[in-house]
Amino acid sequence: MNEMRQRRRTPGGFSLIEMIIAVAVLALLGTTVVRVFLAADGMNRKAVELDRAVALCTDSIERLKAEKPSEPIDEAMLTRVFPDAVISRQADGWQVRMLLDAKWSLFSPVRSDWPAYLLVLSLTPDEESSGMATAMDASLRAFPGRTDAGESPQTVLDRAEDARIDDMAIYALQAMLPAPCAGEGEPQ
Repeated sequence: MNEMRQRRRTPGGFSLIEMIIAVAVLALLGTTVVRVFLAADGMNRKAVELDRAVALCTDSIERLKAEKPSEPIDEAMLTRVFPDAVISRQADGWQVRMLLDAKWSLFSPVRSDWPAYLLVLSLTPDEESSGMATAMDASLRAFPGRTDAGESPQTVLDRAEDARIDDMAIYALQAMLPAPCAGEGEPQ
């Protein structure tokens, strides 16, 4: 009996309670590390989305700047620069809208399930230059909701006018173009 008592008292390993505490501490630390990695992944995705938005908005502005900068900006010019966009005349200028899918290419009802983004370019005469230059606002927004199969981009955009997408801008950029905005005043 004396021999058994001596065996119990020798510090040869961990007790059950020590093991339970060690596993619990490791589980807490592991959970924290996983949460940090998930948060970092989410921030990385947002950063990639922002980088693409910056590139897309900048590219749109540069495409317009490259197109005969002294020529007045009218529907023919906008159609030439943005052939797949929906172009509309506004009371104070022009608006160019393009739907993009989740892979950042132009939305096509045949290829894509639903649009993921909406690129809106607003062109208005610059008040300070007496209409000799055009102010351009480019904004990229997340597109809310899904579309029905086979809907045209124009139909999708018309329906999206009712949705509150103005508050969901991912990125917005402003630029000045050295060309007048054609047809100021009355919509044509």
